[in-house]
Amino acid sequence: MFWIAGVDMATGRKIRYHVERDWWGVHFNSSRDNTLFASDGGDPSQVAYSTDGMWINLFRVQPGERVAREKLADMSRHNYVTGRGGVEPNVHVTPDKKWVVFTGQFAIGQRHVYAVEIERAKP
Repeated sequence: MFWIAGVDMATGRKIRYHVERDWWGVHFNSSRDNTLFASDGGDPSQVAYSTDGMWINLFRVQPGERVAREKLADMSRHNYVTGRGGVEPNVHVTPDKKWVVFTGQFAIGQRHVYAVEIERAKP
């Protein structure tokens, strides 16, 4: 089982959101108000052994301590494996909650920074 979890340091309240295997990511980041989370996915050889996990994901907090997943960017051609020259995408939600920014390597030796506009990606 996979979770996005944390503790409100001011109150001690524990928070956790269940995520499906294919929603797992190597790294997660959140908006400053913790209403949005983003993950960078992972290839089938990594922890979750996901068969459809190579996505930049956005998670919106829902009532009942749930999250809804939105696929933002297809990472199936990205090289995740750092031991083979890859790069970890390391997602970040911008402070204004308009963009998810990440790195990517879609061709050997070519690493770039990308941004996905959150509202434009919304279905």
